[in-house]
Amino acid sequence: MSAEWTEEEILEYLNRASAYQRVFLAALAHLEREPAPISEIVLLLRKISAKTGRWWIRTNTAGQEIGGAYSGLIRRRKNLGKTEDIVERVLDERTGEPLFRLNEKYKDTVIKWLKEKGLWIKR
Repeated sequence: MSAEWTEEEILEYLNRASAYQRVFLAALAHLEREPAPISEIVLLLRKISAKTGRWWIRTNTAGQEIGGAYSGLIRRRKNLGKTEDIVERVLDERTGEPLFRLNEKYKDTVIKWLKEKGLWIKR
């Protein structure tokens, strides 16, 4: 298998995402600036959850839930033999805090999928 994803492979991968992974992906697609810290992602998770009724966010464990969603996506990607991530994680050079963003190469496909799943809240 190649490192790059075909659109068909991405859609199959996204369709197998858990409910929380779907809302996490939606939050990343709605970011105003990238990459973003967990605190910004949590605000978007809450906003998307409120507008779609798809998930609830527990304030005290949101960082752990995001970490779990991210690691689950990575594990599934590795099991498919892919080396390129759809969700990218980098560390803030100043604070060491993890920052997340969608891989720009696949962002349009993810947004298209989110719209089909009713998880796109921008007009």
